[in-house]
Amino acid sequence: MWNDVIQFGDWRGSLLALLGAVMLSIYLLGGRKLRQDTSLTGYIYPTYLTAALLLTAIVIFTQTPILGFSWKTYFFLALLGLVPQCIGHTCYNWALRFLSATLVSTIILGEPVLATLLAWWILSETIGPVVLLGACLVGIGIFAVSRWGIVTPPPKMAPTASVEKGTK
Repeated sequence: MWNDVIQFGDWRGSLLALLGAVMLSIYLLGGRKLRQDTSLTGYIYPTYLTAALLLTAIVIFTQTPILGFSWKTYFFLALLGLVPQCIGHTCYNWALRFLSATLVSTIILGEPVLATLLAWWILSETIGPVVLLGACLVGIGIFAVSRWGIVTPPPKMAPTASVEKGTK
């Protein structure tokens, strides 16, 4: 039960997860800014094309094999590109025009929870108590941020002297 929590394992995975979180933050903040003046299609086509080209370059550079898998593997890879990317992330990019980047990034935290529930339902995976607790906490967090948001107090203004013009 606590095995995943106690064992840290290979630190490279944690470093990649942290780097991914930083990149996602930059992506969402940039997307929020750009989506104010750019149509959805005008934003996603160059964004997704850039991602595809970078992924292709990484595959070539690392000499990652992409051939020789079963048709089932390619089918599920195509579904992975279609559903989460083309539908899911496009919805996030659409929402960036109307919602804060904070709210959109908070909603994205629900992806692993939904994936866990789908794995339980479709693949008969078991859900451990730590994962269940984490899913509940994420759900509460998403609810809280969507309901009450993150309120930042207005900046304090320095007092200014008012000068009244005298009459002669």
